[in-house]
Amino acid sequence: MIDLDIQLTLSDARRRFELSARLSTEARFAVLYGPSGSGKTTTLQAIAGLQQPTAGRICIDGQTLFDHAGNINVPGRQRRVGYLFQQYALFPHLSVRANVEFGLTSWYKRRPSHEQRDRVEALLESFGLSAMENSLPRSLSGGQQQRVALARALACEPRILLLDEPFAALNPMLKDSLRAELAATCQQWGIPVLMITHDPEDVVQLAQVAFVFEAGRIVREIDVENGRMKEHLAQSLGQSPAPIDPRRQKLKAWLG
Repeated sequence: MIDLDIQLTLSDARRRFELSARLSTEARFAVLYGPSGSGKTTTLQAIAGLQQPTAGRICIDGQTLFDHAGNINVPGRQRRVGYLFQQYALFPHLSVRANVEFGLTSWYKRRPSHEQRDRVEALLESFGLSAMENSLPRSLSGGQQQRVALARALACEPRILLLDEPFAALNPMLKDSLRAELAATCQQWGIPVLMITHDPEDVVQLAQVAFVFEAGRIVREIDVENGRMKEHLAQSLGQSPAPIDPRRQKLKAWLG
């Protein structure tokens, strides 16, 4: 279960951005949807421990990762959060295997444990990467690089997988097959997913629930599976959720 209610302010000499995000869901695949700059990535970074909210709380599967009032802020490395960055952030000088193993080692722990090595082997095999485990990222296709990044995110046995626009850098011709592959992978490893996208097709094909962002706020929640929508403002006024037509085009209309 994902349960968060956070406030966070980012500012520089030119711009001030205020995020106020509140959501709670038990969906296995949830999506944050909206335009660039609306607060989606900042929300993911707060969950991962890369940004510290100024107020609020973050709970994943019953564990509190952040609580401003309770002075709780679990370090990012201890949160067991798998994060797939938009551009994958693979280390260009490391092999496929070394990239997947990267989060399992540190300056005081040079090698993964036997159990961790077994998990890496299983991930390489599962993602079809075994034959290229000694290759460098520059020799891989976009889809192969995505698989390496996803395997790396799963290697640490995360309690949740955070995906920041995983298909944005890919050829449109590949997206349908990789969506199906991602859905199968998440089901196989049994890990809940929170994904950022601004592509309605990602929501249609993958999401159980979508949270629509506008200007740092979640303004709409769409139950994709059951074809229902509720405006967060209407909900606060005690109004009932409005039914929506579950057909593809109507859903995309609600997404905007």
